[in-house]
This record gives sequence, structure tokens and C-alpha cells, in this order.
Amino acid sequence: LGLGLYLLMKTGYTVVENTAALGKKAGISSMALGVGLGVLTSMPELVVSTAALAAGDASIAISNITGSNIANLMLILGATATLKKIESKGMSWKFNAAAMLGATAILGAQMAVGFLNPVAGGLMLGALGLYLWKSYKIAQKDAASEKAEAGKQPAPGTREEAAALAEKAKKDAENAEQEKKKPEMKAPKW
Repeated sequence: LGLGLYLLMKTGYTVVENTAALGKKAGISSMALGVGLGVLTSMPELVVSTAALAAGDASIAISNITGSNIANLMLILGATATLKKIESKGMSWKFNAAAMLGATAILGAQMAVGFLNPVAGGLMLGALGLYLWKSYKIAQKDAASEKAEAGKQPAPGTREEAAALAEKAKKDAENAEQEKKKPEMKAPKW
């Protein structure tokens, strides 16, 4: 048991370290990488739920997902927060919180009705695709904003960047005009 826990912790640390390094090289934000890891680590739940449904036990399929989500939120995030303060920065956090609330509401509504049907399942898969795309786009903007803030430059595509570019162009034009007005220095004839 002790060896298993040690190997699990070591593997988790290695995955995080390598994922962060890959993200920096590829220019992908930590939030987007975390979402990707979350999707990949959900594959075992997909297999268990599919097997449970194939065996005719929908209760295991539903409780597997709800239990996993509750454990991820309360146990994993809670335990992590006890070790170190987690600060929310950028729009990614707000978007992910809203998406989680929306997904929970959709599941809750389906459970209140008493069934999940293929149409609802298809809509949920479509919503997942939309979520992943939008999450990636927002994470890109957050990464650009963080990079700009680190270098004290305005983030690309913002009003601040447009104003800074306009100011630079104005200064460049003024400098060029002043260069034209300077008297030409001629070398003395000897």
C-alpha cells in the first residue's frame, strides 16, 4: 500500500511537471492543460459507466459520475487548498465555474425527470465540445494577458494594445518630422 501511494504521487508529480513544460513550449496555458488532463482522466469513469449500462445497472453509471464529481470537487480541490492557497485569475476560472454549474443543472434536470435519453446525451456531448473549444479560447486570452502583464505590455487584441500602438506610431511620426527639420551638417572644406 505504501509503495503504491508513493508511486502514485511520483507519477502525478511527473505528469504535472511534464505537462507544464510541454504547455510552456507550445504556448498553452495551465488552465487549458488542466482541462485536457481532466478529460483524459475521466476515461476510466466513461468505461465503468458504459459497462454498467451494458450490464443493465444505470444506478452504478449515474452514481459513478456523481460520486466522482463530488470527490473531485470536495476531496481533491479541498485537499489541495489546505496545502496551498489557490488564487483565481483571469476569465478561465469564471468560465469554468459557470460551465460546471451549467453541467450540474443539466444533470440535475435530467435526474429530476427520471431519465437520460439519447437526445439529451447527444446534446451533452455537443455541449462538451463547445465547452472545450471555448475553454481553449479563453485560456489563450488569459495566457496572453499574463504574458503581457509580466512584460508590462498590453495584451494582444485589447483596446490598451491599440492605444499603445497608436501612441508609438504618433511618436515615430514626430521623430521622423523632427529629423527632417534638423539642419544638415556639412563637413568643412579644407
